[in-house]
Amino acid sequence: MKRNNAIIVLSICVMFLAGATAAAEEKTWFSRKDEGWFFYKSTPPPPKERPRREKSTPEKQEANSKPAHQRIKETGEMILGNAMVNPTEENVRAYMEYQKKMLDDANRFSQVWERVLAKYPDLYLSQYASEQVAADMTAGIKALAAKTGLFFFFRSDCPHCHREAEAIIELREKYGFDIFAVSLDGGGMPGLEGITVADNGISENLSVNAVPAIYLAYPEEDRFEPVSQGYLSLIDIERRLYHYAQMETQGEYNSVSVSDIVLNQRAR
Repeated sequence: MKRNNAIIVLSICVMFLAGATAAAEEKTWFSRKDEGWFFYKSTPPPPKERPRREKSTPEKQEANSKPAHQRIKETGEMILGNAMVNPTEENVRAYMEYQKKMLDDANRFSQVWERVLAKYPDLYLSQYASEQVAADMTAGIKALAAKTGLFFFFRSDCPHCHREAEAIIELREKYGFDIFAVSLDGGGMPGLEGITVADNGISENLSVNAVPAIYLAYPEEDRFEPVSQGYLSLIDIERRLYHYAQMETQGEYNSVSVSDIVLNQRAR
């Protein structure tokens, strides 16, 4: 009898102890709150290192602070210098590619210019319609004609070239430009007799890839400036020539230099 009572008491103690343990575990789990059932938590990834910013050197800061047109000019002078000092095929081709890019950029600029004028005619009128501006334009272009000449590239079978030739002749009569007409196919054109020469490679040196094309030449300065590739009306040509006349007074322009042989086209 005593043995049975001891067994009963021992069983009650075991049950009480198990209940207390379960309650303790429940209390421990409940105290974890938002951990919930996710007992197996993955180790969080280490924080990513931020890429270190390269410190700008004074040379880089100075180069980035220069105006875009100055950087373009310095790049062109460097490429040209490499080609002149070491005239390998690779260096000369690099300069020709640079020159072509400059001409393409100039053409795109002029096209956007024309679109803006067409969209906002008040800009055109305010800049060019007044008598004073017209007088300044005429005087500026005449001063430009006194020390420059115009190279006109054409093909005898090009209808746009025939239309452009009329503007070229008027420029000669109105401002006194010396005109050098360069025929790419060896043919002639009415009104340009006596001033037409065959292409001797100058079109290739200037990367002329569309006709009619007009270049402004400074024989004494070893310099060519692109005016147009493709047909332009007389007033459009005058505006671009006046632009160069203004840059002359400001001392700002991006020139295209060529060899003395090409620039001596006047003598030939």
